[in-house]
Amino acid sequence: MVIMGSNGTSGLVEAVFGSVTKNVIANCSCPVLTVPLNAPDTKPEKVAFATNFDEHELQSLFLLAEMLKPFDAEIHLLHVGEIKDMKHQDQLLNYFRGQVRTNINYEKIRFHLIGGSDVEDEIEKFVISNKMDWLAIAKRKRNFFDRLTTKSLTNQMHHHSYLPLLVFHTTNKSATPLF
Repeated sequence: MVIMGSNGTSGLVEAVFGSVTKNVIANCSCPVLTVPLNAPDTKPEKVAFATNFDEHELQSLFLLAEMLKPFDAEIHLLHVGEIKDMKHQDQLLNYFRGQVRTNINYEKIRFHLIGGSDVEDEIEKFVISNKMDWLAIAKRKRNFFDRLTTKSLTNQMHHHSYLPLLVFHTTNKSATPLF
C-alpha cells in the first residue's frame, strides 16, 4: 500500500497540471491511502466503502476487511442508486450481500442503499451523518467512452474529501478469486 498526504488542489491549477496524488492513484496498482492535510488523527473505527455491487469489488472488500481486522472497525458498504430504480437496486443489494457473506469472513460489515442522483453528494452526506473515519473506493479502469461522458468518482472524492481516502484498483473481470 502507498500512503501519501494530499492538499486537495482544485480549480484551474488542478485542471491544467493535475496533482501528484491523482497521478499516483491512477498509475499505482496497489491500494493508495491519501490523507488530507487536516484529516483527523484517529484509528479507523468506521469506514464507508462506496460500491456499485460489482463482483470485481469483492477482492477490494476482502483486502479492506483484512486490513481493518486489527482495528476491529466497522465497514459500511454504501450504494447510491436512482430513486426511480430502487426495486432493482434492492435486488442487487441482496445478491451482493449474499456474495459478501459467502466470500468474506468479517462480521462487522453493514449494508446501506441510498436513493439519489448526485452520488458524490449522497456519499458526503452519509459520511458526515454517520461519522465515518475513512472512505474507501474500488477504482476500475474506465474505457474511452466512459472517460468522455462521465467524471471519475474517485477523482471527485479525492479533491473534496476531508477524510482519508483508500483507493483499490480492480479489474473489470468478474469472478476474481479472493486468494
